[in-house]
Amino acid sequence: GISSNLQGSDIQVVQKGSSNSKDTAPLSVGGMYFNLERLESSLKKTGKVSKDGKQKLKGFEKIRLVGKGAFGNAILYQRQIDGLFVIIKEINMLELSASDRALALNEVKVLAKMDHPNIVAYFDSFEVDGVLMIEMEYADGGNLADDLEKRTIRMKEQEVLDIFCQMVSAIRHMHSHNVLHRDLKTANIFLTKEGIVKVGDFGISKVLSTHHGGAMTVLGTPYYISPEMCEGKIYDEKSDIWALGCILYEMACLHKTFEGANLPALVNKIVRGQFAPIKGDYSPLFKQLVRDLLQRDPDFRPTASHVMLVRLPELVAFNESLRVQEEEEDRDAFIIQELDRNPDSILESATSNPGAVNNSPQKQKSGRPARSVLYDLKGHESGLRLTPIQLPTSIRIIEVSSSGTHFIALTSEFLVYSWGLGSKGQLGHGTLTEYQDKPLVVDSLKAKSITKICAGEGFSVFASDNGIIMTCGDGSFGCLGHGDWNSSGTPKLIEALLSVDVSAISCGSEHVVMVDSRGEVYSWGRGLYGRLGQGHEEDSCSPKKMSLNTDEMYIVNVKCNGNGTMLLCDKGTLYACGENRYNRLGLDDQSFYMFGNHVDKVLVPTKLSSVSKKYKIVDYDLGMGHTGEA
Repeated sequence: GISSNLQGSDIQVVQKGSSNSKDTAPLSVGGMYFNLERLESSLKKTGKVSKDGKQKLKGFEKIRLVGKGAFGNAILYQRQIDGLFVIIKEINMLELSASDRALALNEVKVLAKMDHPNIVAYFDSFEVDGVLMIEMEYADGGNLADDLEKRTIRMKEQEVLDIFCQMVSAIRHMHSHNVLHRDLKTANIFLTKEGIVKVGDFGISKVLSTHHGGAMTVLGTPYYISPEMCEGKIYDEKSDIWALGCILYEMACLHKTFEGANLPALVNKIVRGQFAPIKGDYSPLFKQLVRDLLQRDPDFRPTASHVMLVRLPELVAFNESLRVQEEEEDRDAFIIQELDRNPDSILESATSNPGAVNNSPQKQKSGRPARSVLYDLKGHESGLRLTPIQLPTSIRIIEVSSSGTHFIALTSEFLVYSWGLGSKGQLGHGTLTEYQDKPLVVDSLKAKSITKICAGEGFSVFASDNGIIMTCGDGSFGCLGHGDWNSSGTPKLIEALLSVDVSAISCGSEHVVMVDSRGEVYSWGRGLYGRLGQGHEEDSCSPKKMSLNTDEMYIVNVKCNGNGTMLLCDKGTLYACGENRYNRLGLDDQSFYMFGNHVDKVLVPTKLSSVSKKYKIVDYDLGMGHTGEA
């Protein structure tokens, strides 16, 4: 027969062959397959699944089928007592295996535990004829997957952030309760017509114990699972962060982050962490966030709290400044139009110059002291403090490089020391540290005969005497040149340059430029303002040869600052590309200076005509806001 409840208590089974059947307790169908005491206990503890399901279901009017899942159907009901529309997920427990039943009950457990405006609310759960009914909040705007599939035009950055901020808030709440979602995907991100995000479908979520702090079972949708899950390694909340990165990328590009002809091909792409750069009018901060979320090494991925409290406020503030700037430009355009229409009019309210925000990081000076002693010079108001750096007394320093994040020193014995901030792996010691106050030798560079060092913002570059380049640190802008956007805690070879003999190299805060022995120039990293000299402003994670628009093709040296690059050819001529605000690269035409003929940026190396016509340059250097030649 067919039982009316999950326990099968209304169907009794006669045990054949029993010699004393009168004294034998009746056995139900459920008793043949389940431990009924444990099942009852689980139903009571987990969301308090009620037995009076038939009576409760009478209080709902069935509207329509909303969706089908692996375990059951999601049905839209209207609650008669108050008219509220709700979703009831109907899961036929009798058709499921023991492991699938555990997953179904797990959803009730997790939903009952969560209380957050961006997580699907749990109302009740009850059982009807062996079917588990989970009553939950209804999101009337569908899910994110369907929304993205309908779009033919990419979303604006602010529109993406409005959705993503709510998603991160929900995941941060889950992680604070030691709960992993483990199946984050666009189909599980629900929306209301008011634009409220609701994260749902917690069937395979896991509550982490404080003792183990990790999970092993490989679950989730293949497009969104992390590299560590693909490799069968222990994973934690950073796998949810990876899935958030996949969703953020998908919202920007309207296609999956990783795709393959079959499952092995897909897994191979995920494990390698290689994906196409985001195109379109998305800000560098936005693209960097995607790269950070999709770091192959989970240690380099930010936490949900860091994303919510640090990264997203920066992005929101940046987009707000763009909005204000666009409004000012529209106002200025209107004023110009009115002046053209009525040139005799006098404006009573003059517009102010929209000064561009200079977010370029401060770069500290470096030098080569006559004696091998380094000092840290700090100034406060009218006072100065000179503190010696605690380097070994027996070494002789031949080069020092510094950035706003860390310091590197090179000795005459070709040993490399590093200290400062190390959260991105820029110190090269193989471990991440917030701050290293004392210089430590980089063990992996011993016997590598390093002759050149460069410190960028969160990354380091090392060149050996045989022309090999190694990099470590933050790879989110492609500054490591490894062909991906991943970070590295130890120096690694740039394979694309193994056949190139390096003669000169320099880095800015977020880009690297190299000159080889043939005078050819390669660049990689952040492309904003055209600092890479590639004719565009796109970031590059692999070294690319620079096209020089000059007849003097033999370049002998390169120097970089925060947003610019300057090349020196063997004839003493300088060429520059990148940001030229305030004429910091010397690219303005001085003969028209009074008429406002200024160059804000150049995307390809351009000759410094004002200097090159008069002098043969033998040396030069770039500060953050100026250039000096000799």
